[in-house]
Parts: sequence; C-alpha cells; structure tokens
Amino acid sequence: MHWNGAIVVERTVRRLASEAAAHFKKTAAALVEMREMFPFPQGGQPDEPTAANRAVELLRAAREAEEQGIQVLEGLLDFMKAYWSEQWVN
Repeated sequence: MHWNGAIVVERTVRRLASEAAAHFKKTAAALVEMREMFPFPQGGQPDEPTAANRAVELLRAAREAEEQGIQVLEGLLDFMKAYWSEQWVN
C-alpha cells in the first residue's frame, strides 16, 4: 500500500502531521535562539535583565507551540482511532 494522498484518511493524516510539525518547528526555533543567547560553556549573560526577559519570552513561546503541536497530534490519534483498520496498521 502506498500513501499517495488519494483518500481522505491519507490527506487528513498528512494535513495534521504537517500542522503539528509547524508547531514543533516554532518550538525548535525558540530553543535555538535560547542556545545562541546562552552558549556552552561560557553561558552568555543570564543575569542581564534584557536577556533574562527575552529568555522567558522564548521559553513561553516554545511551551505554547509545543502544547499546540501535542494538541494536533492528539487530534491525529483520535482521527486514526476512529478510522482504525487492519489496512492502515499493516
């Protein structure tokens, strides 16, 4: 069986997986910026108020995007459970 997007199940899985990936991409981008702000081993300037405030913003943005991605994946799981079939599992 090939997943070519010809049926609604395949299209829905692709759409939801892509949507989740977009959220996780935002999470990764925020964490990359954090890594650049506080490089190992010197650690940057975590006590500097501007850096600290930006770090908090980035962590909140990462958490929010990750929560949204998880929510989409949970929706994908529910969708797949509703359409469960030996055809999709094997």
